[in-house]
Amino acid sequence: MSTSAFLAAAGYIWWTVVIPQKRTEVARSKRNGEISEYLDELREAGEDGDKGFERWLMTDWLEKTPGSKKSAALPFLKKAKWNSGDNPILVALGGIMALVIAASLAERGVSSASMSPLAEERTSPITKIVPPAGAVETRNRVQYQKSKYQGLTYYDYPMKSSSKVTGVEVRKDSTVLLNVRGFLAGRNGWIFLDTFKSETGEAIRLTGLGSNGGTSVIKGLEVGLLGDGEGMPPMKKGAKRRLVIPSSLGFSDRSQQPRPQNEGAQRRLFSTVLNPVRSGQETKAFSGESIVGELILDVECIKVKAG
Repeated sequence: MSTSAFLAAAGYIWWTVVIPQKRTEVARSKRNGEISEYLDELREAGEDGDKGFERWLMTDWLEKTPGSKKSAALPFLKKAKWNSGDNPILVALGGIMALVIAASLAERGVSSASMSPLAEERTSPITKIVPPAGAVETRNRVQYQKSKYQGLTYYDYPMKSSSKVTGVEVRKDSTVLLNVRGFLAGRNGWIFLDTFKSETGEAIRLTGLGSNGGTSVIKGLEVGLLGDGEGMPPMKKGAKRRLVIPSSLGFSDRSQQPRPQNEGAQRRLFSTVLNPVRSGQETKAFSGESIVGELILDVECIKVKAG
């Protein structure tokens, strides 16, 4: 027997057998039983007694005269036997309907208070992320340097006295080993990758950087490592840089680095950055600009090997 058939059978038995039986038991008890004794006790207590609240709850039963009928809860169904104000089924349905209406009104209120659910995310991502240590801030915003690529900005972390930055620069065809901490702007700064705190200690290895046969990597990270040929210099071994990468220079397929190793994180990442519906909604809402795939990457260059 299927679940739906079982529930239907159980509901039929409950409605046609259990409920009539219980109502009969209650009626007998009201005439000559425990309920009748309890009602007599409430009548004797009087209005000024210590059972005032109980008398108020049982007003309908205390004031009912023999042969009288209760007023119908639903006026248009006056002849229905179940149509009374103390029917638990009607009370439950009324409560559920009240909750549904209240939830619907609350949702409408939230929707009207905000032009779009995307608007909250649009104004917050970068400012919600902790600014780089030592960065110059202007009106609570980190002052990044611009590259020649539109939307791609960067900040070079100041190096500690104990840190060693060698003269080995990242060049085309280099093999590099990186620590990467990645924030997804479209998810309010959700950290989708952090090899700095990885339990396995697995850094990201990129081979043949910038060449056709090399590791597939997003354009924003590639430029961030190699430099843009103008104001942004190449990274060096031991250096650390923060990159703010626009959607146009971010992920375009699931094979690109830097991607998380955890499958759950991968699904969440790519369901956002490669979501054409969401991207289209943001592009329309924000005058042609979308932050669905905007990334903030903290990149540390651990090793550099010439290609």
